[in-house]
Amino acid sequence: MIKNAKEAFENPTAEYIAKTIRVKGEDKLLTIQNPYTDAEAKTWDQQLAEATAFLADNNAATPLITAMATARSIAKAELVTKIMGNANAFRGAAGIILGQQQKFLDDLKAATQEQYKDLLNIIISW
Repeated sequence: MIKNAKEAFENPTAEYIAKTIRVKGEDKLLTIQNPYTDAEAKTWDQQLAEATAFLADNNAATPLITAMATARSIAKAELVTKIMGNANAFRGAAGIILGQQQKFLDDLKAATQEQYKDLLNIIISW
């Protein structure tokens, strides 16, 4: 049983390292979400669904992005282009982060207990 942070770092367990990997990954995902608020981020799925529907049929119902485009005084097609670009950029960045996170988890599975501290140091510097 690990009693404190120093012991956790000096004698890391697989569970501690896995948790550290996931916390670091979550922190990185949250970093790319900035500067957007949680409330705004919660609309991204709807924005993407409406933008995708609009691209398939420009007569599709798009209440959220129609309101957004109207409030911004821009064409809906212009907003759809921005939404798709942002969605693709976010997915690309998130994919890199999640891929690295999975690689670290794979490395952890392959590591011996003697290698845990070195792996933990790499993860901390990620």
